Amino acid sequence: METTALRQEFHKLIDEFKDENVLEDFYVALHDYSQHKKLDIVDELTESQKQHLIQSIEQGKSGKTISHEQVLKKKTKGKISSMRGKLHIQNIRGIDQQLQLLRSEWERSI
Repeated sequence: METTALRQEFHKLIDEFKDENVLEDFYVALHDYSQHKKLDIVDELTESQKQHLIQSIEQGKSGKTISHEQVLKKKTKGKISSMRGKLHIQNIRGIDQQLQLLRSEWERSI
């Protein structure tokens, strides 16, 4: 698309867009770009954040990653284990309460 047509389409999109927050975000991004001639989020990161990002990229390149499925499986497994533990404790408490009731009834019947 040539520049004139691109500008016309862009103006048309802006005129038809309803979400004011998104329009403001685009304005800020374009304004910042026109003022600084750069639009790189990395420049906004702290040195520590940049180091973590570099480390993450290196880990990804070397294959030290975990698939989305593995993360979900691990997360779900932990929840299920936690739920099983809670149910086990509740069952023990329920059994204990039932035993106490039976003892009380038995003691009353003696």
